[in-house]
Amino acid sequence: MTAIVLMMRLSVLLPLYADAEVRSDVSRVVAEVSEERGWLQSGISILKIQDDSVQLQYRSYHRGVDEVECVVVQFADSSSAVCES
Repeated sequence: MTAIVLMMRLSVLLPLYADAEVRSDVSRVVAEVSEERGWLQSGISILKIQDDSVQLQYRSYHRGVDEVECVVVQFADSSSAVCES
């Protein structure tokens, strides 16, 4: 069961390991989004990587209920949009 979960997560992150350009783009986008939105980078999770964008989830850590935000950020111009459900 653990192997299945790890394989699913690895398949999502595989472009980070396989392509240095994608790795650089994702790193840049995460830094820009965290600066722009005031997010801590430690609260950001990568949900999906596509050819032209990355889907990020942010969980703010507060006492009580944690707020969760999700955005899709384009690599080309760093524009972001709220994730579709």
